[in-house]
Amino acid sequence: MRLLLAIGCDKYDYTSPLIGAELDATRIFERLTSPAIGAYNVEHSRLVLSPNSDEIRYALRDLLLVGEPIEELTIYFAGHGCIGPASFYMASRDTRLDALSMTAFSLSDALRAVVESRAIHTNIIIDACESGGLIEDLNVILKGSLIGEAGSPGITLFAASASNEDAAESPAGGLATSTLIDCIDGKIAVRDDIPTLELVEIGRIVGNILAGAQQTPIVWGLNLHGASRFCANPLYSQHDTDLRLALTTSTTSSLSISGEAATSLWRLYYSNPEEWRSADYIGTLRAALCSIEADQERVGDLAYRFCMSTLARFASSDDALLPIRIYAGTLCALLKWMSQQSVEAVSSRLAGLLIESCRSICSQLLVDLESDEYALLHGSGGLPDLFYLPIRTLETLGWLSLSLYESESQELADSASSSQYISICRRLLDTYPGGFSAVSEAQAPSLAAIVLATEAVGARDISEEILGYLMRSSIDCRAMFADTAIDGKGAFRYIYARASDQLDESLELSSNPTELLTVILRLGQILEIDHIFDQELWSFDDRSCLAFVADSLYEFGDRTIPSGNNKIWKIGENLFRLSDLGGTWTHRSQRLKSSLERIGILCSCLALQDRVPWQLIDDLWPSIET
Repeated sequence: MRLLLAIGCDKYDYTSPLIGAELDATRIFERLTSPAIGAYNVEHSRLVLSPNSDEIRYALRDLLLVGEPIEELTIYFAGHGCIGPASFYMASRDTRLDALSMTAFSLSDALRAVVESRAIHTNIIIDACESGGLIEDLNVILKGSLIGEAGSPGITLFAASASNEDAAESPAGGLATSTLIDCIDGKIAVRDDIPTLELVEIGRIVGNILAGAQQTPIVWGLNLHGASRFCANPLYSQHDTDLRLALTTSTTSSLSISGEAATSLWRLYYSNPEEWRSADYIGTLRAALCSIEADQERVGDLAYRFCMSTLARFASSDDALLPIRIYAGTLCALLKWMSQQSVEAVSSRLAGLLIESCRSICSQLLVDLESDEYALLHGSGGLPDLFYLPIRTLETLGWLSLSLYESESQELADSASSSQYISICRRLLDTYPGGFSAVSEAQAPSLAAIVLATEAVGARDISEEILGYLMRSSIDCRAMFADTAIDGKGAFRYIYARASDQLDESLELSSNPTELLTVILRLGQILEIDHIFDQELWSFDDRSCLAFVADSLYEFGDRTIPSGNNKIWKIGENLFRLSDLGGTWTHRSQRLKSSLERIGILCSCLALQDRVPWQLIDDLWPSIET
């Protein structure tokens, strides 16, 4: 049985009162009796607030005489404390400083009672002034007849301050107890490789943190019986263990992940889900994989375990698209090795999970839109949505377009998935027409992915309508789109300048040349609506647009694509009609060999948002030039 006695004393008859001791005892009791944290028996454990000395003794007696073997016993005291002539004393409500032995609770008496109880392990925590004086009482138990043989009961003592120091407190509680609770809650990391924590481990961390805080916590432990289980470790999970094995286990003994790469992976793993960024994830994972690329089996194994561990850690995130981004980021990091058999098998498994997630989100989004047609809007609404809603709309449809693919087949998904995706596109076009505005270069890869999907399932009306909205909004701003690196303050300035027709006076906010305009024009050419778009090209007179065509599709996962061909046009100079864009831009040698590679390329474009899959767009041409 696991038992707890938590004592907090704020009220005193013969000395000054305290303000946080009862709160501290209550906080400790609530946490350690929680099944998920301490699992101490709540029925038999005791919380005693501002008691007299007899009430403390009776509470301890009732606890130790429960009649069942005690696996873990914890005694917590917060209140006044002082060193007497023969012991350290914990002051109860009726304690008199001139009669400690008769009116206070002696630590020596507590230790004798604990030894008699034969509790397998005992933790004593004292958050009181001069509590480091408890060292004087160790002679009570440091006897060969009581403790020291193998299997003897273990004991850990934690004191909040040295014997000549005060213990700080505030209305929020004692400084040492608050730090200890942060360790119990996982706000302060102790370790992450075991499921439970010992008080001696927590005590060392608290001591390090409070070093220099004018109080010096002391921790002492003797354990000859086995590991103590003071509380659960909130930072431990089986996924942590799986990831640790992936970082340390190798099928080729000569290869190892550098300490720097491993540290970066752990830092990313423990990051805040709200601060998670695809580029950081891909770059960090890719660097670690490059260090072991000679061992292809390990490359796939590490990528898979890191992906699944990250997903498990971020499972409580409110971002519905985050799992898709994590799968996609992993596939992007693996793209370089995707043609290798062992990596291909892992990539196929991840792609299958990605597609399954996309289809699940499609189903849920349709339900959400049915009950609330404005479900895609954030709760704040207002001016920010003028900029971020169009980006979010295309990004959502871009990611969900992956639901139409199959990871192990060149064939498209079944008609149910296609109908579901088309229904979402149609509903958003009808409900959010303003969400299909061209505002940022970051929309280029999403637009490409959407049109590739809608064309593949024969929904050209969707493609044409989306392109029409984007073309009209491009004309309104003369294709002066915000750069992908723009921050929130820059987005506000951009929207204001665009609304007041002052973008020409804020050129630093927009990207020049633009690749988003190239995507719009190129898709208009391929979809054979160039006769409409040609009539509007004069609106972009003197604007430059570009297309960067990578030499190798396997380099799409690199943070910076090392080689490729830049195609640049200036409207009114060498671009007068869409036909001036020419025919196909890539050769057969650059074509993809599998659906898995296509998914990997799309994931890279959607995750990094700064590259366009021109090779895939060329696949839309009715005949491929060589």
